[in-house]
Amino acid sequence: MNLTRTFLFFLLYLLLFLQASCLEKKQQSVKVYATADHLKAWTFYQQHKADSAFLYYTKAAAETKDRLILAQIHATLAIIQSDQGDFYGSNETAVKSLKFFRADDPYLPSVYNIIAINDYKLKSYRSAADWYRRAIAAEKERSAKLLYRNNLGVTLTELSRYKEAIQLFRALLSDPQLHTDTSKYAQVLDNYHWARWKQDKSYNAVPGYTAALKLRLDIQDKWGQNASYAHLADYYTPRNRDSASNYAKLMYRTAKALKSPDDELEALQKLILVNSGKDIMNDFRRYSVLQDSLTSARNAARNQFAVVRYETEKAKADNLNLQKDNTEQRYRLLQQQILLYGLLLAIIVATVLVVALVRRRHARLRSEAAERLRAQQQKNSKRVHDVLANDLYRMMSDLDNGSSADAAELADRLEVLYQRARDLSYEDEPVPLESFEIHLAAMLASFRTEQTRVVIDQCSAAFWQGTTAMVKQEVSLVLQELMINMRKHSHASLVTIVFGRKGDHCSVIYTDNGAGMPSAYRKGNGIIHTENRMSVIGGSIIFEAERESGLQVQLSFPAI
Repeated sequence: MNLTRTFLFFLLYLLLFLQASCLEKKQQSVKVYATADHLKAWTFYQQHKADSAFLYYTKAAAETKDRLILAQIHATLAIIQSDQGDFYGSNETAVKSLKFFRADDPYLPSVYNIIAINDYKLKSYRSAADWYRRAIAAEKERSAKLLYRNNLGVTLTELSRYKEAIQLFRALLSDPQLHTDTSKYAQVLDNYHWARWKQDKSYNAVPGYTAALKLRLDIQDKWGQNASYAHLADYYTPRNRDSASNYAKLMYRTAKALKSPDDELEALQKLILVNSGKDIMNDFRRYSVLQDSLTSARNAARNQFAVVRYETEKAKADNLNLQKDNTEQRYRLLQQQILLYGLLLAIIVATVLVVALVRRRHARLRSEAAERLRAQQQKNSKRVHDVLANDLYRMMSDLDNGSSADAAELADRLEVLYQRARDLSYEDEPVPLESFEIHLAAMLASFRTEQTRVVIDQCSAAFWQGTTAMVKQEVSLVLQELMINMRKHSHASLVTIVFGRKGDHCSVIYTDNGAGMPSAYRKGNGIIHTENRMSVIGGSIIFEAERESGLQVQLSFPAI
């Protein structure tokens, strides 16, 4: 084993302690335990009884569905497994715990960190670096983030990315918060000089190592002293065997005091490299015995964890089967009642639906009848306005102007008006289609008086070519309405109606110099009818009332 593994083992225990503290604070703050087994597990964990804690945590996980508690349990299980050297099992448990955490959970970075530590111990340095970066990005607490950045620097050094690691350690050493914690400052200082020595073996790392060691001795940081002795032993191994042996012995004694078998093994490795004669044989013998003992203990722990999980899962499955049998029995007893109640409910629901549908249908029929009545009333009002009122007004206008030829013609026109009044229940009589432009021009010209001049421009057969009978009829009625309104309200002396066509688009511009439309004008039936008629043929009508004088109306509609 090398110096870095000793140092990382120290970090492992330190981080496990910090993670356990975080979990402890959280559980103490909420004071919620899923079951009695959960409470027992926490008690055993506090007493550092890993086997019992693992057993009861596993049972507690099988007994609850609470997301927060499951997250805490699996995170603690991962810590216990890592502490016992089951790094693969710890990673599996830690990854399983991630699905129970929210993205903003304050415990999540510590889970990322334990996965990174496991990957480092398994020498998967690239994966470890990735998980450390996730922990750094997710962590909100600065002190924990400093620790994760230090771990990342150690991992980058193992990846031979010395430049990145050295830059990271320098940034940490310049952080004011780091100087408030002597233990962490000594840790980063030691790692900084270790990374520089790894980059350049001729670099004199002793001043930095001894400075960090002095700080650790002052605060009695045994784990830190252990790491410093390891670094110094590695540094002196190719330079001074006696110094290397002394520091390796100091590391061995410190590791024994800390009860850290991994560090004991690493110290013995260093002694084997620098000792000679009988010392080598004694060191090798101790190394072999300790290695076998540690391997056996960790295999036993892994097997014990597997057995606990198997037995817990089996108990859970048996319990589920028992619950299933009880449920089926209760279901059979209640089945007849459920069927009876279901049938009764179906009858009630069907009755309610039928009644609701019948009522809705009656309401819809009444609504449709009322809507048809309103539509018929509007249609009749429109037809009375267009068919009778406008024609009657034209006859009155002709009489006022003296343009009516004789009594016989007046009688004929009254006869036509009478017949149209009798046929209001039928469709409007279409305007004459033959020579339509002549009839339309004549209708417009009939509004001329001595006081009003009417100018009609480009109302030709070419303009109306291709237009349907419906378009002709609706436009003629709209223009008739405009002329009648002019006669009633505008008192204009000049009216122009200009017809224009571009391809399949037709426009008619009506302009007069009369009184115009006031700004507060409310639309009457005539104006509303004109808008409806233009809408029916796919056209539009625009009233430009805000003029200095008079009124302009623009009709626009498709020819086809």
